[in-house]
Amino acid sequence: PEVVALAREIREAARLPLLFTRRSAQEGGQAIPLDEGAVVALYQAVCAEGAADLVDYEMDRDPSHLAAVREAARARGIALVLSF
Repeated sequence: PEVVALAREIREAARLPLLFTRRSAQEGGQAIPLDEGAVVALYQAVCAEGAADLVDYEMDRDPSHLAAVREAARARGIALVLSF
């Protein structure tokens, strides 16, 4: 997806560690037209492509979604930040 390519470009251009996050509308972020399953798939794609150094995911989500993000990050050695 375009988001993954953009994350990779930012990471390479900045030459700094990149933290990938999606802040939900309930947490003060901007609403996006994705359900939580699609958000998890986006995190998995970012991890699979190595497009970020760290990923930030909200702890109050469905435990199965959190587990999926955790596993995707672990598989690529990407640090996971849990927000609450």
